[in-house]
Amino acid sequence: MKQLLVLDDRSEDLEVFRQVVPQLDCKAYITDDFQDAMEFCKHNRVDILVSDLNVGEDISGFDLMQAVQQLPDSGTIRRIIYSTESPSPNYDKMEKFNVVGWIVKPADEKSLLLTLKNILAGKYHSDYVNLK
Repeated sequence: MKQLLVLDDRSEDLEVFRQVVPQLDCKAYITDDFQDAMEFCKHNRVDILVSDLNVGEDISGFDLMQAVQQLPDSGTIRRIIYSTESPSPNYDKMEKFNVVGWIVKPADEKSLLLTLKNILAGKYHSDYVNLK
């Protein structure tokens, strides 16, 4: 079964993921803490990593993507940013850290469910910017 890791600092956004995950054919680990997410990545197989772009005052989703990129077998992790911001000013960083897509916030439960199902299946949905 595929493993999904979600990192976001907003409880409202995490709650949407908590509502959606039981409807997906995957295991999920959902956290609001950067270090917690890193420890999970170090000790568990992660297939899809979804991170908020602005995780905290001094931490971005790209910081997590960069740190994960240093881990063994990180090449198999599909990295997704979940943000209110447009992906276009971030294309260079996205390519550098092997980010394959962008989910635009806010996502209602139905849209997020469809988007994540498609990502898990290797497809994409209109709310998802497919970069590769």
